[in-house]
Amino acid sequence: GGRAGSPSRNLAATEEYDPAKDTWIVRRPLPAPRSGLAAAILRGRIYAFGGEDAARAFDTNEEYDPAQDAWLTRAPMQSPRHGLAALTIGETIFLLGGGPTAGASQTGANETFVY
Repeated sequence: GGRAGSPSRNLAATEEYDPAKDTWIVRRPLPAPRSGLAAAILRGRIYAFGGEDAARAFDTNEEYDPAQDAWLTRAPMQSPRHGLAALTIGETIFLLGGGPTAGASQTGANETFVY
């Protein structure tokens, strides 16, 4: 995901960087284009949380399996957010802060995702 261009547009891009070959590989795109999302790794899978488009913040939680190049929808966050942070400690992903509405907004919400 992310944002590019002028005027800016949200992206659904998923890309893999191979440092040994210094090349990028295009992978299956996110289920919905968005920017301001957070990602974390747990048990070899990448989890993408939240994000925004011009109209709203997302509550999404999507799991990417690199071996299958496939996305799976998981339980949504309790509150939609963009600009949040995600980090993995042990078997838990912590989701910190962000904004509950598209554009400049903020919240002190903190949630956990346990596989």
